[in-house]
Amino acid sequence: MQESSRAAPHATPTRRRIALAAGGTGGHVYPAVAVAEAFAARCEPAEVFFIGSHAGVEAGVVAHTPYPFYAIAAAPVFGVGVRGQAHMLRSLAAGIVQGRRLLMRQRPDAVIGFGGYVCAGSLIAARSLRIPTALHEANAVPGLANQLLARVVDRVYLGMRAAWQPRTAVFTGNPVRAQVRHAAAATRRPPDGSRPYRILVIGGSLGSPFLNRHAPDLLQRLQLAGMRVEVRHQTGPTDAVLVDERYGAAGIAHLVTPYIDDVAEAYMWADVALTTAGAATLAELSLTGLPGVLVPLSHAARDHQTENAVAFGNATAAPWMRESDWNLDDLSQRITGLLGDRERWIAASRTVAAAAVSDAAERLAADCIAMVEAMQSRRRARC
Repeated sequence: MQESSRAAPHATPTRRRIALAAGGTGGHVYPAVAVAEAFAARCEPAEVFFIGSHAGVEAGVVAHTPYPFYAIAAAPVFGVGVRGQAHMLRSLAAGIVQGRRLLMRQRPDAVIGFGGYVCAGSLIAARSLRIPTALHEANAVPGLANQLLARVVDRVYLGMRAAWQPRTAVFTGNPVRAQVRHAAAATRRPPDGSRPYRILVIGGSLGSPFLNRHAPDLLQRLQLAGMRVEVRHQTGPTDAVLVDERYGAAGIAHLVTPYIDDVAEAYMWADVALTTAGAATLAELSLTGLPGVLVPLSHAARDHQTENAVAFGNATAAPWMRESDWNLDDLSQRITGLLGDRERWIAASRTVAAAAVSDAAERLAADCIAMVEAMQSRRRARC
């Protein structure tokens, strides 16, 4: 596996047109937005557009950016049953046809997939048109779809140093959205007990049903032990009302919302995060130096969040616990020990921050441009 070098500071003068395919969850879409920003900064002028579906969060996320968005047919690939597989095959075929039409009209220099089932149609369509293709795998282990797509794309970008190393792999790190990168420049101060300890509970853009059920009990345990706490909890699209009521009944100062719009401010507000182990979330914890206690989603595809937690824990000593091993006594002791010991908190924050790759988006954009230029040079040489 190669490791990309840091991006050169100067811009590439050649106009570039890049298609980014991403869908399903914020963990797929936000890294793609970060890369779009890196292309725009590096290539003057640059033209970036997104390919997604109407089923995930992508249309709403991209609507808040300056980039065009085009939807093609797509459906979940795995874990959908016999009828679902038939629907998937029809949607994949339609997505490839629609993707070909879109790409022939837009004529991008490259298509990069960031995960979500919409990537399959986009990348297969690009491959059939001989457009350079790349795939970003954010997790410690790949989803089955990405593992299959890695066999046909020209480059695979890895967000985590993983055991999976396809022939064309390059390590870049996981791109992080601009608002988090900008917030990370602020100085993080350790808690000193002069105010309530601030705990951020976040389970990715779709939330964690498990943390929605169990985090209020854990934080109540801390409060009953004499530790004043204040919580912000992102529940995802369900459970917000119920979770809000449970914190209120426990007498805990809280702000519960389905989605945190200014997540960068929330990271910098918090003293510790109780979170799942999505790759994008872990990258954001590192960049902001926020210590975290990880509870991987048990239903994540191929149990990839557990592998993420193992990899992140090995690199940062961040504690983690499976949902099936949930233990209130153990977790409350871990959190109180961290928040109540200033030097321990500082060491944890520094260790987490040391794992950050702050220029992952720039690395990916630079390598993709170099790949496109090399492929174009080889084609010209054959003519």
